[in-house]
Amino acid sequence: MLARKSPPGGISGIGKARHLQAILLLAMALSACSERQQGWQKTAQPGPQKFAPAKLAPADLFSDALRLYRTGKFEDAAEEYTEALNRDPHSVEAYAGLIRCYLKEGQVQQAYESIQKGIKTAPDSEMLRVVLGEVYFRQGRMHDAEEAFMDATSAEAPEGRAYLGLARVSTAVSMRARARQMLERAHELDPGDPEIEWLWLNTLPRAVRMKALEAYIAGAQSNDSGLLEDYKNYLESLKQEERQPPRECELVSNPGTAKVYLWPVFVRPPYINGYGLDFRINGRKSRLLLDTGVSGILLTPAEAERAGILPAAQSKITGIGDKGETDLYIGYADSIKIGALEFRNCPVEVSAREATDHDGLVGADFFAHYLVTIDFPGQELRLSELPKPPSRPPEDPPRAATSAAETNAGQISPAADPQDDSSDFEDRYVAPEMQDYTSVFRFGHMLLVPTALNESKRKLSESKRKLFLLDTGANHSYISPEAAREVTGVHEDPDTIVQGLNGKVKNVFRADKVTLSFGPYKHETQDVVSFDLSRISQDAGTEISGTLGFSLLRLLKITIDYRDGLVDFSYDFTRVH
Repeated sequence: MLARKSPPGGISGIGKARHLQAILLLAMALSACSERQQGWQKTAQPGPQKFAPAKLAPADLFSDALRLYRTGKFEDAAEEYTEALNRDPHSVEAYAGLIRCYLKEGQVQQAYESIQKGIKTAPDSEMLRVVLGEVYFRQGRMHDAEEAFMDATSAEAPEGRAYLGLARVSTAVSMRARARQMLERAHELDPGDPEIEWLWLNTLPRAVRMKALEAYIAGAQSNDSGLLEDYKNYLESLKQEERQPPRECELVSNPGTAKVYLWPVFVRPPYINGYGLDFRINGRKSRLLLDTGVSGILLTPAEAERAGILPAAQSKITGIGDKGETDLYIGYADSIKIGALEFRNCPVEVSAREATDHDGLVGADFFAHYLVTIDFPGQELRLSELPKPPSRPPEDPPRAATSAAETNAGQISPAADPQDDSSDFEDRYVAPEMQDYTSVFRFGHMLLVPTALNESKRKLSESKRKLFLLDTGANHSYISPEAAREVTGVHEDPDTIVQGLNGKVKNVFRADKVTLSFGPYKHETQDVVSFDLSRISQDAGTEISGTLGFSLLRLLKITIDYRDGLVDFSYDFTRVH
């Protein structure tokens, strides 16, 4: 399981990368906090009397807090909003600002408790209705979030962020045309909101986007220094792309269907911890672990060197482990062959260290323009054509799923270059033969499956289900301590070692008895490994409560429709009646 962090406009899409500025922002926040705490003191020596400066008026206080929030100084902004709330415990604007600061800092429970207080204080507030939707979205309660945002758009003067929220929910449920429409409306209402502006900019063709960025930078105020640095870096990366020859990953051999053998990958015989696919990258044979928790192709440094992959851009990757982000670089492979398929000019990511025991990893989303069937019991990967939506021309061929439009982590898809590809902005299509598939939420390459924990005989509502990542690269199914504590006992387990791309996990727990119900199936487990998933959840923008890992998924045949956010699980397993 992992999520990518790249410079704005990098190959992983439009998620903003602020981690390079984290130390600077923290230092600025601490400095500002220290200056406020020092205050003014009277002097015992003769001379002019010094007085404490006048407190900001409410309007000025909100203006200052909003400026701090929009420049990424969330801790300082929270202090300002708290002061405003102390002055007026019924202030809707103070509640909204403080809760949004909590969400930005990953304090989800505090945000939820505060929005409950705010709603009681002002039950008819449209602003707090929008914030409630944002809290629900971060908690993974997509249906509740959509309902809150829809209610907020019915106001006489709706907020732009209500439509921003609907755009994000629409993207998660593969309603791309609706998402783009909602984002356009959000930008019309509030073009000054940095989050709206950022997503809107990335729906524009590159040339138009560059002009918009140049205009923003030219007119930016000095207090926009946090965002300004991001925008400058993003603009520079776009200029570098423009100077380079256009490189678009292209499927040059295009069979309608394909079958590829899945090779067992052993921890030690006879223990299997995954299945691999044999590729030829620039003519060099590589066996890559099939991992639905990653995107595209990720090679080890040694394997990339053997294949002649040269660095073209830098990025970072976030996954399991407590060592923080891992550096990686992006290069291009002239040729990638697997079975009867051949791709040309495709981006390949390379970890900065030997972060895996395999030659590398390949995400199933690499084949996202096919219907992907992973038949673990049959040891076969099958690719077939996706059902054609009524609006799609019958001759539209599959292509490689490696563009920025298909790798965004829950963001609105950017326009394809050199021209807009309307297929990237179509709403989902559920074909008649796929009516029984499970609808999942897609955040970039991540497929989040609604999963009930210890479900009673009465089926839980959708809002009570947790989101579990479909992750064939994880040895086992995992659960977060917070989710586990809602249904069972949790205790520390210092003897179990969990290691991922970002090193070892420091604090490991065990959840007693957990029954996972997803799709048409349920799976009872004992002593489930549990550890903190908050960093990955924060990076995705919604709560990931666990993973459905290989030890469970190896029993199933899994068919994935990435385009429409649909997954079919099938095997002779314990059915839910």
